[in-house]
Amino acid sequence: MRPTSLPTAPTSKWMATVVLFMCDLVSWIRERYGVKYLLFSLYLLSAVAAIDRNCDYLSAFALIWFMGLSLRLLDDLASLAIDRRDHPQRTLCRSNYIPGLIASYFALVVAVSMMLPAQAMVSWVVLNMMLGVCYRIRSPHRIWLILLKYPWLVCIGAGSVRLSVIGSMIFAVFINEILHDAIWLGHDATRGAHVLRHALFLAEGVYFWTSRAT
Repeated sequence: MRPTSLPTAPTSKWMATVVLFMCDLVSWIRERYGVKYLLFSLYLLSAVAAIDRNCDYLSAFALIWFMGLSLRLLDDLASLAIDRRDHPQRTLCRSNYIPGLIASYFALVVAVSMMLPAQAMVSWVVLNMMLGVCYRIRSPHRIWLILLKYPWLVCIGAGSVRLSVIGSMIFAVFINEILHDAIWLGHDATRGAHVLRHALFLAEGVYFWTSRAT
């Protein structure tokens, strides 16, 4: 007897959609969360280590990296309308799978929550809710609220606060954001801005490790 063939067209279409979505996701990570954010994760790890002397470096790095990844995705999704006008070449602006990327953001938030103790998990959820509100504020001054995510990440990762470290984090990251977008320097100074930004990373990292050793 001739075997009954199973329908494969819907499955093949679904698999093709998944593959294309994953290609978009990987392309976005490479484009928007590449080597410079790997260095930035190490920089945040140094701040955590300066606070918590018993830090599990590998776990803390993984935690900070995934936190940063989810917040980067949230930031890009929140500015998608503007980026489609100003940066149409970006992966997210050309993607046909925005709902899937939104779902990926929420999946990352849940995954990070499962890596955290109860108190830190609440702080992480509150941070994401706060950022969701901040991104809806139509004011250039909202950057002051959004910048709080960086010292907040350090607090979540370390579980305690040292004011000198947090103060340095706020200052350094504020400078980083300004240089990254070349807001006050003009487009012709962008290359120098990137060099100075990484110099700030190095200087702050040395400060954190020195303070940890003393």
